[in-house]
Amino acid sequence: MSESPDSLRSIFIPWLGAYLGSWVFAGIALIPIILFVEAYHKANASRRVDVRWLKKTDRSTFPDDDSGLKAWFDRQENLSRAKVQRSVSEAGETKIKISWRGMMKVDQLPLEKLGYLQPKRRSTSSAQTKANMGVSGWFIIGSLLACLGYLISGIRAWRQRAGSNPLGTRVSAYCKAAGVGVLIFGLGYLAMLGGALGALPQLAPWAVLIFFSGTLVKVLVTFVGVCVVPLSWELFFRHRFYLRAAAAGHGRRAALVSSAMFALPLILMPVSCLVLFVQGLACCAMYRRTGRLAAPLILSVVATGLAFLVFWVSPLSMVNIRAK
Repeated sequence: MSESPDSLRSIFIPWLGAYLGSWVFAGIALIPIILFVEAYHKANASRRVDVRWLKKTDRSTFPDDDSGLKAWFDRQENLSRAKVQRSVSEAGETKIKISWRGMMKVDQLPLEKLGYLQPKRRSTSSAQTKANMGVSGWFIIGSLLACLGYLISGIRAWRQRAGSNPLGTRVSAYCKAAGVGVLIFGLGYLAMLGGALGALPQLAPWAVLIFFSGTLVKVLVTFVGVCVVPLSWELFFRHRFYLRAAAAGHGRRAALVSSAMFALPLILMPVSCLVLFVQGLACCAMYRRTGRLAAPLILSVVATGLAFLVFWVSPLSMVNIRAK
């Protein structure tokens, strides 16, 4: 027996295809981003060499000054922040600290060729200046790239809608939606205070960009995060899937499914995931009661906008939003 055209499965399967397609695009787009980030951090790795000569008689084994070493660093276009510091203790111990940023490893530094011979002691260290993203961190960032697919798919569904279904609605509904948005933000803030199991959910995908970028990028991220991403969410999760399923009599199940899929990117931070799930349910309820996309959109914009506002006012208090 064939399924009814209005069954939940017949509505969910095409939507799921668009959802997975958005994530396939996100995965492909992540590849060059990951490669660029890895190359950037390798090129900016911090490395250091400390060499010591313990007696005055050992001065013949190294130059009288470090001008030759400094000149060598000046010729290396792929190295930056090179520093050479020499000190001599009262006991006659000479110590030279050499540090730089770049892909050159410490054992590639040509000390012997430059006249630095037979040190009595030598120590090396290196460290890459990067956040430990891990699979979960890149998965969360991928959720942002998937929003482009959500937006395109949601706009297509909006253009194909039956009837007017305008964005506008009554001011009282706007106020209620804004109030619920404030409540959702409050729950997210409590999730952030929960430590490792939570983060401010509206900011978690942006953690790397907003902590390790300049002001101009942060302003752009804020605009996209507050205005564009919530629109993609509401068009795709609420308008394309929930509204159609609710109209076919599957409102409760559709609300649960769409909200669960909406919160899925934060599954490894369960408290924050739960907050996004609640936000999804609230957006579905606002859409069902008003019949207008503006209500859930305002809810999402307010919750996200407050999260970004707190970051701008007090960025140090948002340390827990860093990707795990």
